[in-house]
Amino acid sequence: MKGKLLFVITALVLLGLYSSGRPIEAFSPTNVERLIYLKDGTGGDFSGADLTGIAIPRANLVNANLREAVLDQADLRRADLRDADLSGADLIGAILTDATLHRAILENSNLTNANLEDAILTKVNLAGANLTGTNFFKANFRGASLKGVVRMQGANFRIAQLQGADLSDTDFAGVDLSYADLSGANLEGAKLDGANLTGVKGL
Repeated sequence: MKGKLLFVITALVLLGLYSSGRPIEAFSPTNVERLIYLKDGTGGDFSGADLTGIAIPRANLVNANLREAVLDQADLRRADLRDADLSGADLIGAILTDATLHRAILENSNLTNANLEDAILTKVNLAGANLTGTNFFKANFRGASLKGVVRMQGANFRIAQLQGADLSDTDFAGVDLSYADLSGANLEGAKLDGANLTGVKGL
C-alpha cells in the first residue's frame, strides 16, 4: 500500500511539472520522496518542481535548491530553510510560521498572502519580491535586504525586528509597521508615506 501511495505521489508531482511546462529533469523524484516521507530535503534539488499544497511542517530544507519552485498553499510551518535558494519561487498563501530562513535567497519570489508570523528572516535577500498582503507579524529581519521592494501593499510588519536591514528605495505605502524596530536600518530613498508608523522605533 505504501509503495502504491509513493508511486501516486511521484506521478502527481511529475504530472504537475509536465503540465506547467517546467523541465522534468530540473529536480529529482527521489528528493521529493525523501522530503514527503522523512521531511528531509537537505541540499536537495527541487528547482522548478510543482509542490503546490504540500504539507511538510518542520521539514529540513537547509541549503535546498527551490529556484522557481511552486509552493503555493504549502504548509512549511517551523521548517528549516537556512541558506535555501527560493529565488523566483511562488509561495502564494504558503504557511511559514516560525520557519527559519536565515540567509535564504528570496529574490523575485512571490509571497503574496503568505504567513510568516514569528519567522526568522535574518540576512535574507528579498530584492524584487512580491510581498503583497504578506504577514510578517513579529518576524526577525535583522540584517536582511528588502532593497527596492515596491509590491507590499497590505503587508503586516507589526512588531517586526528590522534592525540593520537594508530598506533603501523600498515603498511602504499601505504597510503596517506599527511597533516595528527599524534601529540602524538603511532607509535611504525609502517611501514611508501611507504606512502605519505607530510606535515605530529607530525613525
